[in-house]
Amino acid sequence: MVAQAPAQEQPAPAAPPPATAAEPQTSPVTIKKESRLVLVDAVVTDKKGNYVKDLSDKDFKIYEDNKEQQVASFSSGADVAVQAKGQKHYLILFFDNSSMAAPDQIQARGAAAKFVQANAAPDRMMAVVDFGGKLRVVQNFTANSDMLTAAVKGVKYSSVDSNPTDASNSLAPVTVASTGLSSLSNAEADFGARTMLLAVRSVAKNLRAVPGRKMLVLFSAGFALTAETESELTATIDACNKANVAIYSLDVRGLVATTPGGRSKNEVDTHGRELARHAAPADGRVMGVADVDDGWVGRAVRVSIFLSPLDVHVNRSPVAGLVRDVQYARGRFLAAYRDEASELNERCTVALEGDSARVAVRQIAGVLARRIVCRARPGDKLQAGERYGLIRFGSRTDLIVPRGAVLRVRVGDRVRGGETIMGVLR
Repeated sequence: MVAQAPAQEQPAPAAPPPATAAEPQTSPVTIKKESRLVLVDAVVTDKKGNYVKDLSDKDFKIYEDNKEQQVASFSSGADVAVQAKGQKHYLILFFDNSSMAAPDQIQARGAAAKFVQANAAPDRMMAVVDFGGKLRVVQNFTANSDMLTAAVKGVKYSSVDSNPTDASNSLAPVTVASTGLSSLSNAEADFGARTMLLAVRSVAKNLRAVPGRKMLVLFSAGFALTAETESELTATIDACNKANVAIYSLDVRGLVATTPGGRSKNEVDTHGRELARHAAPADGRVMGVADVDDGWVGRAVRVSIFLSPLDVHVNRSPVAGLVRDVQYARGRFLAAYRDEASELNERCTVALEGDSARVAVRQIAGVLARRIVCRARPGDKLQAGERYGLIRFGSRTDLIVPRGAVLRVRVGDRVRGGETIMGVLR
């Protein structure tokens, strides 16, 4: 008998799950935020010109449009951390031969040679550039002090003249009487100035690929800032900002300085009476003369000096005297050459009591100048020509003197702080 076991039933296959609609693929949300960091170089000195060291980011405040900005990073050239990274500093010595007379050029190149010998180092790469109608790289970046010294030596000549001189008035506009058009010398000056600014812009663009902060020291005697050159200047500043290039302009005419106030000491007239002399409080060009009523001086004459971004922005005391008051006023940032800027822009006024009269000096911020530095305090005694403050970039300085003063400058004249005599007062 054969027994048969009952067959085991196989489980039925599971039914496939019902089809579901495919979920759409979603990409993660990405929020991007762009932050523009502006590098600010600062050299801090005390009233006597000595360097102040051991500063931290808490010792600095940055303002833009009267609003305090956050300091994202801070480093000093002497920081061990910066030196450990082997970060190199790049500096270009740019000689504007089109504006410098031969004696000024000799002084400028002599000062540059001394600077090279004192500051050349493996982490400080320097280059030498000449402009004399065309751009010429005399020496590319190197730390070799001997090669750099050889590159800066020797007077160079220029095929253009951005700062022509005239026997009667080197800075007065010259016109052709029969046509009323600008003379050829003025046209040459405009061409020379524009070409020089284009050369600086070209250097800045070529430095974009160089890492880190770059500095360009511009040796120049300056040039007239006209409507044509102002647009070129704005474009040059923009190119330098984009390339992270800081420009430090040196007025070569000030490299041989007289004793502070040496030319502003009192003199006597033909009758032996002493005349109080008022020195220029800043380098620049006289842009206006007006009668005003001042709260400190009284009935007065206001002489306004415009400082272009290429001028030396140091302010000096026009007379020897006692600082009676310092008034700082917040305001707008109109173009400094506008007449209303004296009362509407951000400004700082120093009231001085001299030996013979009261005078006032007013530092005025402009479109580019957003920071006024005034080291004078009430009770300070200033010597004629003594440095007491500065204004960053293009700006304006007003000298306010009694109305009885005899002015020795007129609109269009170029003046030098602490040296040019603006007027005398009996």
